[in-house]
Amino acid sequence: MPSITLVNSLQCAFQLLGAFASCAPRLRLYQLADITKMPKATTLRFFRSLVELNYVSYDRNSKCDLLSPCVMSFGFVSLSEIDLREVAIPFMEQPLKVADQSVRQKRLGKGDMEAGGLREKMASNCVQLASLIGGGE
Repeated sequence: MPSITLVNSLQCAFQLLGAFASCAPRLRLYQLADITKMPKATTLRFFRSLVELNYVSYDRNSKCDLLSPCVMSFGFVSLSEIDLREVAIPFMEQPLKVADQSVRQKRLGKGDMEAGGLREKMASNCVQLASLIGGGE
């Protein structure tokens, strides 16, 4: 099978867009250059194009750059064809992994609710999960 020739400018643009992640949704230009390992001048050139095309915007309050809602248009078509559970499960598992817990699917029997211990454990996990999702301590 022949190898695919990549268009460098397209690859650079997607590297910049891909640098924004849920763990780093707001970045400064120097951080983008560091993450993508592109020269700062190249990063600036591509970044200005992405701003002009409305894929990235600047937040004056945080003085950082972030993806604009225009980027979501890439996902709308594919998401409409995917079962919501397939999309949601990895995101639901992530906070639990961060909290050093694992997601387990288990059928509960009558003996599993001894003295409310399981109910308390589940409530504790829900509070921890809500705290992680809400960004609280």
